[in-house]
Amino acid sequence: MLKSFREASNNWVFKVLFSAIIFSFCLWGVGDIIRNYSSTKPVIKVGKTSITTESFIREYNQKKQKIRNFGENSFSDEEVKNINIKKIVTEEFLKKAILEEMYRIHNIKVPKSTILGMISSISEFQKDGIFDKNIYRNVLNKAGISENTFTAEIKANLAQAQLLHPLTIGYKVPEFIKNMIMEDFYLTKTLVIARIKSSDIKLNKPVDKEDINEYYNSNVNKYKIPESRDVSILVVDCNKLADVLEITDSEINEYYESNKESFTEKETRSFERFAFTEIEHADKARAMMMTKYTTSHEIKTKFAIDIENLETMEIHSFTKEIGSELFGLKNIGDISNIHNVGDKFFIYKLTDVSKAKNKPRNEINKEIRDILKNEKMNTPEFYQKTKDIRNKIDDGFSSGKSIETISKETNMKIITLKNIEKDKKHDPISSDELTEKEITESIFGTEEAQVSPTIDSHEMDTLSYVVYINKINKERIPDLAEIQNRVKEDCINFKKNEIAREKAEDIVNEEDRAIEKVVKLPKAKSYSVSKKDIIIHQQNPSNNVAVLLEIISNPNTIIEILTNLKKGEARHFTDDQNTGDYIVVAIKGVEKPKNNDVKFDQIITKYIDTGCQKDMPNICMEVFKSLVKIETNNKLLDKITADMEERENKETI
Repeated sequence: MLKSFREASNNWVFKVLFSAIIFSFCLWGVGDIIRNYSSTKPVIKVGKTSITTESFIREYNQKKQKIRNFGENSFSDEEVKNINIKKIVTEEFLKKAILEEMYRIHNIKVPKSTILGMISSISEFQKDGIFDKNIYRNVLNKAGISENTFTAEIKANLAQAQLLHPLTIGYKVPEFIKNMIMEDFYLTKTLVIARIKSSDIKLNKPVDKEDINEYYNSNVNKYKIPESRDVSILVVDCNKLADVLEITDSEINEYYESNKESFTEKETRSFERFAFTEIEHADKARAMMMTKYTTSHEIKTKFAIDIENLETMEIHSFTKEIGSELFGLKNIGDISNIHNVGDKFFIYKLTDVSKAKNKPRNEINKEIRDILKNEKMNTPEFYQKTKDIRNKIDDGFSSGKSIETISKETNMKIITLKNIEKDKKHDPISSDELTEKEITESIFGTEEAQVSPTIDSHEMDTLSYVVYINKINKERIPDLAEIQNRVKEDCINFKKNEIAREKAEDIVNEEDRAIEKVVKLPKAKSYSVSKKDIIIHQQNPSNNVAVLLEIISNPNTIIEILTNLKKGEARHFTDDQNTGDYIVVAIKGVEKPKNNDVKFDQIITKYIDTGCQKDMPNICMEVFKSLVKIETNNKLLDKITADMEERENKETI
């Protein structure tokens, strides 16, 4: 057994369990702080296990010292202040106390030989690699620890390690832990949820000028106006050059005579096509259809076939043989012969005819004009024109002409945009995303009163853009007078939000009456759910869970509530829709499951046995946490830490 503990000595579980053993009893001169309180008074109670004031003060100062001297570069005093040491120490003590309570409940024993073996293996108690009893006693004396106290600490930590050590090295999960995990998934808790709406809060007094000034000065960066730019963009559209290309009537007539057929709208027909796999069925069906009394639906039902609708088909859409017959049918409802194509037998029924007709000549002329214009745009002469217009634009900017002047001279339009911000969407200039990106980069890569290089469109080779920066509006913080109404509204909302938060905190802190107060809140509702319900909701939707997710949209938040809250306890959190409201949740009741879901059991059992070795210690800790009663004296902890910080500040001065 000792060997297995040594093998795991680098494991995170052991680092947590033994972190507080060696030298954790040194007080760093805070004896007077301890004397201000009852040293044995518990600050944390987990079942029958207690963490005393003295232990908390010791660990708090040790942790602070470790953080201050962490790594090659030590943290500054200001950086240390920004670290929530109280929370870190409290969580470590909670983990330790939960494990201690669990090994007490399960009556886990640790042999004396194992304890002695572990002590002798600690390098701080060795000389030349061999345990030295004198060194051991001297270290403990300097730390002010008795051998019995230290031995008890080692024993407790080894016992706790037996709960988690097998999980961290891939051994099969003990059956009693597996059962606890399974039960935790099924445990149904009745949540009472209510919303404290900021908008419903009534302020005791209206906000005044002093309130507005104070809020503005405290949140001045919130009103910072980022840098923006006013730009003019010249859209160089070479299609406009084509508008003045001369297309004569004789050219149009000549083209029409050569391509007359292409301007005639061909006859189109629509059909129902019946597909059969057996020729006998096709013969019978055609005989029935030729009577004209049998409907298509009756044929489909009797022969269990598909009917395909072929809409507005031209003759060339079919083979020569089939097309010739189908476009020779005289009347709507006429039936074709049977046509064998591959392994299918087809019958066609005529459903609509649109006769061939000529387009109006004015439409044809317009179409021909566009065709001829496009042809001329692909000539060397037209390419030279586009080159000339681009050179004219470049020369205009080089000679100092304004973008407005160049626009008039070239007949190219200008797009004007104001207050364009780098990280904020603006009205698109180009329909092509890649071109749009390059335009935006040019806007923020060009200096004031300067012009960007030409940006060619990736979508149309006749389009390009030139960006001119009219003005760069520097980042600034507006004066209060400019935004007084906005600041006033924000100040009112902030004050209402603070009152809503205080109400929520008061309810949560009322340990004995929390559930009673939540139930009395307006529109409080109850939802009975288990972790299993949340996990399987996507595969097996539940109306109860769906409604709950409308209030708390993140399922992980619901699972966290089900894990951490016990009957009668409450917590609050802000609405994730950023409304400024506070949601308060309390556990009204807890019910053990009557029946298990076999399929769910198999999935979770497989996960526990094979799929979550890395997660298992944390999963087990959460399960253990849900099985014990936890009492944390937050007011006492706040007072103790405040006294220690005050003492340290005085010593620094």
